[in-house]
Amino acid sequence: MSTHQEEAKKRLGSLITEAYKAAGETRLSLSDAVGLSARSLYAIETGQAIPRKGSQERIEKFFDWRPGAIGELLKGVRGVNLEQITQKTMRTETAPKKVPEMRADLDETARRIQEDAKALSDRLRERDRTIESLEAELKQERNRTNKLQEDLHTAVEALRAQQNGEAVGDEVRSGIVH
Repeated sequence: MSTHQEEAKKRLGSLITEAYKAAGETRLSLSDAVGLSARSLYAIETGQAIPRKGSQERIEKFFDWRPGAIGELLKGVRGVNLEQITQKTMRTETAPKKVPEMRADLDETARRIQEDAKALSDRLRERDRTIESLEAELKQERNRTNKLQEDLHTAVEALRAQQNGEAVGDEVRSGIVH
């Protein structure tokens, strides 16, 4: 086995150890979850063994790594810095052909977000104009209501005064004085 393959096995072991500790798991709980003995898992963690294909798939699924990530790590490419392989790179697609597609998707998403933001901003401005207009109408209606209340109050007072004047006049005319 080449030096690169030995280093790849050790890197896989350290990635597995990091992942289960970060998840709050133990070697025993991980070994139970993926169907390995604790001894076999220890051998993988220390770079002394490579998990079989089925075990690789269960480990990948358990840590939410992308399918085939372990196989790719173990095959590896000479000259690749294995320390650059992280939990994140084990989870995400790293194929170069995906980058332009992802960039186009990001550009399209950014464009749609900008359009949505502009439309929302326009709707908010329109809503603000509507609120201002309704507030002006409400103020006019309050002024009209206040004027009507004043006019009504004046009319009621005038009517009362008129009624009181007529009542006094009637009493004087009938000769009843108190």
